[in-house]
Order: sequence, then C-alpha cells, then structure tokens
Amino acid sequence: MKERIPEELYESFAVALEYPLPSLAPEMGRAASSLALRHPEASELLRAFGAYLEQAPEGEAEEMYTTAFDLSPFCPPYVGYHLFGDEYRRGIFMACLKESYYSRGNPEGSELPDHIGTMLRFLARGGGDVLSAELAEECIVPALEKMAEAFGGSPNPYGKVILSLLLVLKECYPSSAASRGGEGAGSTGGGGRERV
Repeated sequence: MKERIPEELYESFAVALEYPLPSLAPEMGRAASSLALRHPEASELLRAFGAYLEQAPEGEAEEMYTTAFDLSPFCPPYVGYHLFGDEYRRGIFMACLKESYYSRGNPEGSELPDHIGTMLRFLARGGGDVLSAELAEECIVPALEKMAEAFGGSPNPYGKVILSLLLVLKECYPSSAASRGGEGAGSTGGGGRERV
C-alpha cells in the first residue's frame, strides 16, 4: 500500500455512491479539494460531479442514481455482484464481510454487506490493516474496474465518481492491478445492460 486514504475521504466516496442528498454537492467539493495535490485527475472528476449536482434540475441527480444503481441498473453498487454475479459464492462473500464487520464493531447499516458504500466505510475504520488492503486489492478494485467499464462512455455523472475512486485506490493499492495483470477478479456478473 502506497499511502493511507484519510477516513473522511472514504466517507465522501461512500456518500457519493448512495442515494443523493442535498448536502452531496458541497461534500464533493471538500473531497475534490482534499484530493487535489495527491490525485489531481481524481480530484477533477469529483469537481465535475459536484458541478453537475449544483446545476442539475431538481430530481435529475436522483434519477441518474436510480438509473445507474437501483431500478434495473446497468451498474449495481454491490462488489460481490461484480465479482461473482448471482452465484452462491456471493452469499459466502457477504457472510464473510458480515463477520468481519461484526469483529471490528462496525455497524452494518441498511445496505447489503457488499454495497460499495458499506465496504468503503469498513476500509476507513481499518486503519490500513492487512484485511483492508486485501479487500481493496482483491475485491473493491476489480469490482470498480467492472463498474467503470459498465459506465463506459455513458453521460451518467456517477461514472465520474466510480472512475475517481478507482484512480485513488489503484494508486494507494498498486499491487491490485499488477497482481491481476490489469484484469478483474472473479467471474463476470451482470452482463450487458443498457448504459444510460
């Protein structure tokens, strides 16, 4: 691991990948500022996302979120889905995550254990330990690569958040891409959903 990501930055990414609240635009501005020196490209992506949120007509950000992540999504926000699809291995993965959350005293929240936001909050509290590094390198980065691919050339602004997070994690966990030769781990999940 090259550098530890500050806990508040993990939290900012987690919030950005949940249903949007009115406080999201200022949160993205703060996150972009904290990334500016270390990760300028990732910072610019978050700034662009924040600018979109500030100018978007009422309800549009919520619609974009729902299209991407919720109702018949082309990019479900579940790491296990991107690694294992709907196979039984995803259930085992979620059970292991739940056990890890419990062992650290992390609250589960209302989302499934493999929701990207839940996993980012777990990493934030991990203090850069071995389990956190393994989760980032072997699970989150490969899933984010598949999520970024799902967004492709889509105009959906949430693709900027995915790409920004991917850039940051790849730099902080450089062995994640090298150990897979640039390929994502696990079997593909989801398949070809329409991009919006």
